[in-house]
Amino acid sequence: MLAGRTIRRFVPLGSVCLLLLACAMSSPAGREESALENAKTVVGLLEAAEAERDAGVSPEKLEKRAATAEKGLDAHLLAHPDDVDALVVSARLDRFSQTQKPIVLKSGQEPPDPKAAFADIHRKLDQALALQPSHAEAHYWKARLYGVRLPVFRENTLYYESVDLAQAIHHSTEAVRLEPTRVAYREALALYLVADQKPADAAEVMQSVADDRNLIRLLLNDLRDLPIPATAAFSPEDSERYAQLLLERGRFSDYPQLRVRQYVVPESLLEIQKFYSAHWKGFTFLAQADSEKVGDGEIRFLGQHLTRERGKLQPAAANSKLPDSMSGLLMTVIEYRDLPADHRPHIPAGLDLPSDLGDTFCFLFVVNYRPSR
Repeated sequence: MLAGRTIRRFVPLGSVCLLLLACAMSSPAGREESALENAKTVVGLLEAAEAERDAGVSPEKLEKRAATAEKGLDAHLLAHPDDVDALVVSARLDRFSQTQKPIVLKSGQEPPDPKAAFADIHRKLDQALALQPSHAEAHYWKARLYGVRLPVFRENTLYYESVDLAQAIHHSTEAVRLEPTRVAYREALALYLVADQKPADAAEVMQSVADDRNLIRLLLNDLRDLPIPATAAFSPEDSERYAQLLLERGRFSDYPQLRVRQYVVPESLLEIQKFYSAHWKGFTFLAQADSEKVGDGEIRFLGQHLTRERGKLQPAAANSKLPDSMSGLLMTVIEYRDLPADHRPHIPAGLDLPSDLGDTFCFLFVVNYRPSR
């Protein structure tokens, strides 16, 4: 600013304009910095749109801006191939383009190799980490690439699996270690830990987040505080399929992997009720639907609704009814007792039941309808 005032004081106005123009033309670094900043802005808008937040720009304009930003960033990297920030931003642009490509699969068809699809993006992030091993954001985006969930078919059934869950956990752990206050890094690590069947570890990761209204933290705390019988076997395939079904029906709009848990319990409904009575005095399951007679056997449907009171999960009173509109946790128990062999169910995902189940057993469903914030 002082230099500007000195120029205006001693140099004629026309000469000032020519001088400033000459400085701009002789400073490619200035133009390249502008291209990098523009790319950062655009990729931020793209990622906001991806997360279904209002980017404030129409999809058509955003697409044009993305193409322009990509060209400008490519030119910047030609001149500065070792610019770590530019490499990471370029990888983010490439990741967005790649993950937005639709994948259409037929039964029995394998999806395209994700390692090949993301190879160039990983190369940029690896180059950034070779130049700056402690670059937390590069680790974070490596984790995001490895954590992408892709459709796979097993036994003619569609499932979703991460590209490489172990690597996703490794790189997100590094990102959190390097920048422990970045909430996005902790959220990513927590979600990968849940996918790895470690919800307690995920809850621990989120405890240091200052915002006590963070939805991931709240959902994980609910999951942590709900006791589950030690004999219950978690079914990730069933949980995934049921979560997707409820998501499609609009019962909730986010974090299905944190909201739905399904278990097979080799115990009777009465035994499960006794388990919960040890945690909540007077606990009882409430009628959810009429029972069904099947030969000499029976299928029973009961449930319980839990909400937070003074920071603790509390079940509805024994004389209550299940609410029509859920806002807390809904536990549903389906008991199968003495069914004929030809009516013995499969696990809802189509898998065979554990061989050690007796004539009486239950499916336990837990769905968290906590509203989004």
